Amino acid sequence: MKKVFMLLMVASFFMAMPLYAEAEKGKALNIGKEKILKPGHTEKKIIRILGDNNWLDTGIVLKPKDRVVIKAAGEVFFSNGEESSGVSPDGYNREHYENDYSTSDYNQCGDPDESWNHAALIGKDAKGIFLLGKEKTISGKKGKLYIGINDCSFKEEYYNTGEFSVIITVFRGK
Repeated sequence: MKKVFMLLMVASFFMAMPLYAEAEKGKALNIGKEKILKPGHTEKKIIRILGDNNWLDTGIVLKPKDRVVIKAAGEVFFSNGEESSGVSPDGYNREHYENDYSTSDYNQCGDPDESWNHAALIGKDAKGIFLLGKEKTISGKKGKLYIGINDCSFKEEYYNTGEFSVIITVFRGK
């Protein structure tokens, strides 16, 4: 009786496997922390970028045919949490930054790209960095997607506080 029961259990397991595999067909493949999307599928992810975080690995791997929509909100304070230094993901106007903040704050270090607003939301892939701000649609990117803040002083003398909430929607190209 026990042998018959075990035989039935093993047989039912093998019979159910194709059903499980069919149910999983069409979904994204999970490999470690990275999610690899199949062509024609969409992934949406919501992440937090803390003001004192340099680069955050989003766990998304981009391909050149992908279209990525980034929408961000929130506030980061780039000068020791001072209320006057609060910025949206579009950052602080570079033209005013040098005049409005002390020379030592302004010259603390070099931002990843000094032609963009200070403390703006930025992205990085295998090809380099790019400006994101509050809302941006990008394509032609390749490799892991990182998101960060256009600043160089996160936890030092002129530390940052606050955070940006970021919605990333990836439309996998065919």
